[in-house]
Amino acid sequence: MDGMSTCCSRSEFNQCATKLQDETAWELRTKQDAFGATFLWLEATYGIPAATSLADNLILVTVYAVYNPDFRVPQLGFFTSSLLSVDELRAALPTLSFLNAVLEMSSGVDAASTCPLVSCSWNDEVQRHMWLVHPCDTENLIRRSRYGGARGDPLVVFLRAMTSYFPLAPSLVPSA
Repeated sequence: MDGMSTCCSRSEFNQCATKLQDETAWELRTKQDAFGATFLWLEATYGIPAATSLADNLILVTVYAVYNPDFRVPQLGFFTSSLLSVDELRAALPTLSFLNAVLEMSSGVDAASTCPLVSCSWNDEVQRHMWLVHPCDTENLIRRSRYGGARGDPLVVFLRAMTSYFPLAPSLVPSA
């Protein structure tokens, strides 16, 4: 695999995910489709700090690192264990731009934003709806990290870059 690439093949993603499962607290999940193709993804569940307006101190979140075959990039997805409004999510995760949801406040995406765009989408491999970082932002985050000197496979570079925008548990962040 090219150490400066922003994209990867499914087999390269699978290889990187398997390696990360050994080096971090991610759990490796697999599924095989009717045609025999194997799909791998990383999954973890943990608590993130809640916004002050919420009663609980932590929001239980399940996070996924999945492969996007259309853009050939890794993608971060997540959902919460309790039903939260988009405004509550935006308060808890202010460095993400939420789209395609009914908002009580302006989405903020009508102006230029440096925050990754997330939208609620269906993921075929995991078979569930979740908030997913847009694959164009994934590629841009990897590219910007590469310009900043980051080396390694696209999944590792992407996960490290996402720590500026999403509160990944420290045990999930690959070492340098």
